[in-house]
Amino acid sequence: MTEYDAIIIGSGLGGLGSAAVLAKEKKNVLVLEKNHYFGGYAVVFQRKGFKFDLSCHSINSFKGVTPDILDRCGIKGKINLIKPKFAYHSFFPGYDFTCMQSGPDMFKRILFSSFPKERRNISKLISLMSNIYYGFKNSSGPDSGYISRDLIKFANLTCSQVINRFLKDRTLRSIFGQLYFFFGSSLKKTSFLNFCNIFFDYLCKGSYLIEGGSNKLVDELVAVIRKNGGRLVLDSEVTKIIIGKNNVSGVVTKDGKEYLCKDVISDISPDIVFRKLIDRRHLGDGLDALDSLEPSISAFAVFVGTKCDYKSLLPFEFLMFLNTGSSLDRQFQAALKCDFKNTTLAVTLFSNIDSSYAPLGKSSLSIISLSGYNFWKGLKNDEYLSVKEKCADILVNRANDILPGLTDSIEIRNIATPLTMERYTGNYRGAIYGAARHTRRLNIASLLRESKINNLYFAGAWSSRGGGYLGSLQSGVIAAESALDRGMQ
Repeated sequence: MTEYDAIIIGSGLGGLGSAAVLAKEKKNVLVLEKNHYFGGYAVVFQRKGFKFDLSCHSINSFKGVTPDILDRCGIKGKINLIKPKFAYHSFFPGYDFTCMQSGPDMFKRILFSSFPKERRNISKLISLMSNIYYGFKNSSGPDSGYISRDLIKFANLTCSQVINRFLKDRTLRSIFGQLYFFFGSSLKKTSFLNFCNIFFDYLCKGSYLIEGGSNKLVDELVAVIRKNGGRLVLDSEVTKIIIGKNNVSGVVTKDGKEYLCKDVISDISPDIVFRKLIDRRHLGDGLDALDSLEPSISAFAVFVGTKCDYKSLLPFEFLMFLNTGSSLDRQFQAALKCDFKNTTLAVTLFSNIDSSYAPLGKSSLSIISLSGYNFWKGLKNDEYLSVKEKCADILVNRANDILPGLTDSIEIRNIATPLTMERYTGNYRGAIYGAARHTRRLNIASLLRESKINNLYFAGAWSSRGGGYLGSLQSGVIAAESALDRGMQ
């Protein structure tokens, strides 16, 4: 029986990134995916000539770290990114804000003109976020000692604690906190340091869309793995991780096949790995630590193909946030309760940036709200279908306020709930960003130490680097390099 150097469970970007790095290093790798497609959330689906990206709104950090990650995975120069004119456009009652792709200075100038009494506070907060951001990037900065003190000082503070300390105006606070949507948690819990890293990356380096859709990224990673001798198997769900003397030695799939290996890299939820795939006797006290694993929130999404060409009506729009008030926390609480009349909506006009998403003269778009899980899980089958349609109507009617004529021009629409997310990805409670990015969260490394299991690694949105396309991809590179550094021979 063949013994693989590494078996990767799951083919999200973290898993594919790991496999690509190891395959390039001439390691014998096997990727096992339970679904009939690769990519996890990084998937594009088509309906009647319209394309829809399940999860990709925009990618940050094209310059700097991203080319290095792409190069390590063997796909540098194979992915084309499109840069919209605006990073995003936020709508609040009585005020709207456009985040230009022009850097922090332009961001400040726009806010200075709208909130002149807060000029000094805005400058201080931007300066702090800059110091923390470049501290993360190990930049030489003007005063590295000050950067280090900031990282330590704000390490355990939430976004709300810091933003509210600096800013007085509620709408201004929400402008700074708008990207909470990409963290899947309330600003009252989201780590300020993690938030700074993403937020300031958008300001400094801009946001982008993958030309052709996120499946282009997936296809290129799969091609690298196969070109270098790696094997990928679809419709192959892992049901057991084999462990002997605290070392991972293989896996068993749902159809009873056994595969031997030296290392396992998991690109799926730790909750599934430790509660379902590993015999409890190997875990010791490690299983107790899983109680602190809090998933990010899930989402309710409506994918719409329209007869209307929004590129001609709104040529520069791509990603828009529609807010019901100046309190983002109230909107997050509404999302937990699935009160979709009062949540933040993210509207993405794919075809405005990439014409391949829709037939000529038409538009492809998504309308997404964060969404709690329990509400959907408690519905009976007949209720589920009708409630799903009613909630979709709410999102479409709200989006009609910023997309003129939307309700009258719909040609097709598809709906996804948290149960849809859970069914297709296997993510615990349909989490869309893996683990919640809180100030205090489960440390996978410490859990592995508690369980005393060797040669098991984690990649993807549940890892320490996970969350978003680039975070997941980078986590895969790190997992592969950790396995190599520990002596994969």
